[in-house]
Amino acid sequence: MRILVISFEFPPEGGGIGAYAYQIAKNLHGMGIYITALVLTSKLSLDEIKKFDNNQTFKIIRYKNIHNKLALLIHRISKAFYIIYRNKFDLIYIAHMPAGIIGLLGKLIYRIPYVIIGHGTEILFKSRMIYTKIVYRYSDLIIVNSNYTKKLFQLNHINNRIEIVPPGGDHTIFNPDRINVNNLKNVLGVEGRFILLTVGSLTERKDHATVLRSIKLLKNECSDLHYLIVGDGPSRNYLRGLIDELGLSKMVTLYGFAQNQELVKFYQICDLFILNSKIDRYGDVEGFGIVLIEANLMGKAVIGTKNTGMEDAIDDGKSGLIVQMNDPLDTARAIKILYNDRQMLTAMGQYGRKRALEYFTWIKCADRTMSLITKYFS
Repeated sequence: MRILVISFEFPPEGGGIGAYAYQIAKNLHGMGIYITALVLTSKLSLDEIKKFDNNQTFKIIRYKNIHNKLALLIHRISKAFYIIYRNKFDLIYIAHMPAGIIGLLGKLIYRIPYVIIGHGTEILFKSRMIYTKIVYRYSDLIIVNSNYTKKLFQLNHINNRIEIVPPGGDHTIFNPDRINVNNLKNVLGVEGRFILLTVGSLTERKDHATVLRSIKLLKNECSDLHYLIVGDGPSRNYLRGLIDELGLSKMVTLYGFAQNQELVKFYQICDLFILNSKIDRYGDVEGFGIVLIEANLMGKAVIGTKNTGMEDAIDDGKSGLIVQMNDPLDTARAIKILYNDRQMLTAMGQYGRKRALEYFTWIKCADRTMSLITKYFS
């Protein structure tokens, strides 16, 4: 079987959708599927991109960077059609909804079926609702990342073939036994602190602000608490201002972006991981939360948010705790529970790692995807 994977997010840059697309491409190729990945050009240097692409076993074709929106759309569609025309693909795998137009047109013109992934973020964007519904309704299979995302689709009257395949983490990288020496605490100046970690883009949806406000509430009771934020994005300046406003400059570090090989060290030094997300003004929502699985794989307990896909990622009370959305008091309560009960903290981390290895690795994700492809397209 020959599959064209299309995504407008892709490594070596970060992002959960890009990680999903890459891991599916890599692991399906390892199962004997001929994979071609059509993806955007990273904003990193050409040398970094070339080095990454040359280390892959499947074929990667990258779009050019074009700033004019109309020219970019024409370029994306025409390049995809050229590749489809030159290759006899059996299936188009759309890993990123904005690329859905290519799957739709490929089906109408070339009669090639397409699978499209539902991450949760796309279905609530009101400005693209008509386009989104058309793309999903014409698809031959929708793969969603959680029960929460599936319900979102059904509530929006998208009821054609939907299957749940949860994302995973890379257990070969996020493995506490691989890291023997790590002086990162000394480098960051947080030796002897209780480290609370968030990894993710600095956006409204990730809701670092609620965590910051919860730390303000805990400032006196948990004086050695330190909040480490890894990631970058448009909310960086806002968060800097909020940190100063709340008087938390000595309790919070805004580190910036980190690649996976560096990121694993941050997971190692943290005591507790948190992703306190919310639905933002555009309708963007957390459909699952891959970073929660990465933290669990590193043996760390996690905190996530109710009424999101994180309810699938976390076994509440066992691998971590789930709190109310946009609620500093409830967030502070959960942090305080695990800060005070180190035995529970350790037990949750151990259980979380065992659960993640059993259900939430990228190999498991690819296995489930392969089973669905065999079921519906063989």
